[in-house]
Amino acid sequence: MLYFSELSGKKICTEEKKYVGKLKDFLFLPAETPLITKVIITYHGKDIIIPIKDVRKNGIGFVLKKDYTLFGKTEGEVSLLHNLQNQQIIDIDGVKIIRVNDVIISDSPEYIISGIDVGVLGVFRWIGAAKLVANILRRLGVQYKSEFIPWSDIQPDQVAKKRIILKRELENLIFGIE
Repeated sequence: MLYFSELSGKKICTEEKKYVGKLKDFLFLPAETPLITKVIITYHGKDIIIPIKDVRKNGIGFVLKKDYTLFGKTEGEVSLLHNLQNQQIIDIDGVKIIRVNDVIISDSPEYIISGIDVGVLGVFRWIGAAKLVANILRRLGVQYKSEFIPWSDIQPDQVAKKRIILKRELENLIFGIE
């Protein structure tokens, strides 16, 4: 399981170790299985869009295949950064109830959005303090869990409109993982 906060800003290099830029965003298809299709890389203020199949994760960032191709955004693709991250989640009655603090990505066998983190650790991940906070809580004997909503409980047809609407009531959706 990967978190967008931990991937955003990671260096992207070619197989020859030539710096290409930093990961800015992912494009994905908002469907029942939200497949990530492309990576947006920023280099000196310019955005480059590359198919996800041309990128692989390594220990410190990402590596581009030698024969990668540049691409544009295609119809139906939406931005993870602009359509999910920091958006308000709306319950089935139309009430704004909670905010997306991070996005959870599965990377096996393909990159797929598997859920959204609504817990406080998602916020600390963005500022680089999640491990520190987790260690402090553990030493104090405080039990904590990351809180997330699985993608299967989100109405995918609304995500392109920058609306995250739940299929059920929030109390029945949030899962904790340690």
